[in-house]
Amino acid sequence: MMLQFTVSTYPGAVILLLITGIAAILFGLLMLLDFLKNKKIYHLLWALAFIVLFIAGVVLIFTNDYSLLLSPLVAALAVLIPGGIAAGLYYAVFEEKKLVGHIFLIFVLVMIILVGIAKASASPGASATVMVAHIPSSLSIILLPLYTTFKTKKTDWKALLMSIGGLVVSLAGVLLALFTINSTDIPLLILILTVLPIVLLITAVFFAFGMLLPEIWSFGFPSLKKKE
Repeated sequence: MMLQFTVSTYPGAVILLLITGIAAILFGLLMLLDFLKNKKIYHLLWALAFIVLFIAGVVLIFTNDYSLLLSPLVAALAVLIPGGIAAGLYYAVFEEKKLVGHIFLIFVLVMIILVGIAKASASPGASATVMVAHIPSSLSIILLPLYTTFKTKKTDWKALLMSIGGLVVSLAGVLLALFTINSTDIPLLILILTVLPIVLLITAVFFAFGMLLPEIWSFGFPSLKKKE
């Protein structure tokens, strides 16, 4: 294994991944608890996205190996992070038209399978398949909060934290794509793997507060609720 793929080689990478993982699992579990109580499917999808992010961070920390990001399983599961968040937004924004959410969720599930197959078979079109999987999700995350804030007026500026998270996760997607395509370009590799943990943490923070603060799709903190 090349030294450049070792997580601990990059200053602060382990700590940043650990913080991201802790934040992801806490918010993921809170949303899962809220789903069990209120049965809002977007909370379940967002919980799954955060749990996948947590698992990815933990695996990278304990294996100390960034090259796992190139594996078919990780690449396929990674589709669920922006894909699950985007599908959840469709369910939240078009709650009375669940077919819209159903269609996008089917798209995400199909792309998880296609990305896994493309990566496992080392298909020349694997990178294009990953882009097809991620671009619609990233655009949806950016545009839907803008739609509810400026068009329907059902949310305010707090929903735009999701849009910012979408922009940042798009950057993460670009970095991972470059990592996949140019994994032998050492200077570029070092830059990507130095910045990646920071980008993931910023993404998790904006998504978490973008989900928590807007009342239209917020989730609860059961332990903090007052008893009546």
